[in-house]
Amino acid sequence: MGDGPLFISDILPEHVRFVRGVARSLLDEHEAEDAVQETLMRALEQPPDPGNLRGWLRVVVRNFALRRKREEKRRKRREMPRLRRKASRRPRRAWRGSRGNSVSSRRCAASPIPIAR
Repeated sequence: MGDGPLFISDILPEHVRFVRGVARSLLDEHEAEDAVQETLMRALEQPPDPGNLRGWLRVVVRNFALRRKREEKRRKRREMPRLRRKASRRPRRAWRGSRGNSVSSRRCAASPIPIAR
């Protein structure tokens, strides 16, 4: 890095382990990797002040984790009533007539009885 201006793309690689550690402390392994990628992309798109880069990175990772957890909570709340309704449905039984006979036994009773000769 010479005497020229500092670019965020030159500084970010030094902080990847830090970002990954913060993300893993808040999320599971797969979501943490998503958080790292999202944070690095945000830093490249909207470069922060290099003076407080670690603080900025920590806030971005934390906000990503909180957003992810809120989305998951909303999704579960939205899907749980549907799952409960499906679980509470009883299997359908054969239609029963007035004498308690099922339709299939009534059909058998209505069929002609072979006569033995």
